[in-house]
Amino acid sequence: MSTVPSLVLGLLLGALAMWAHMALLRGAIAKAVSGPTADNRGHILRTAPLRIAIWVPVLFMVGRMGLAACLGALASMLVMRALLVGWMLPDVA
Repeated sequence: MSTVPSLVLGLLLGALAMWAHMALLRGAIAKAVSGPTADNRGHILRTAPLRIAIWVPVLFMVGRMGLAACLGALASMLVMRALLVGWMLPDVA
């Protein structure tokens, strides 16, 4: 695959994976905040394997596509994280 298509696919995969990860984390934090205090940390930790499992196929795919896809995924993950944290922060705080 040439450089530009793999870069674009890496950007898309990284952005989608970060969005899914942050949406699941937002739900876990919201549920933990509204629940009993003894179970807060446990709920966030119980949902961690699902959030981490999202990354395995994404990292495998961009790794197979090459350096351009890896750099695209990394760039989109950083940008999406910054955008989503800024968007979600008022809801959590």
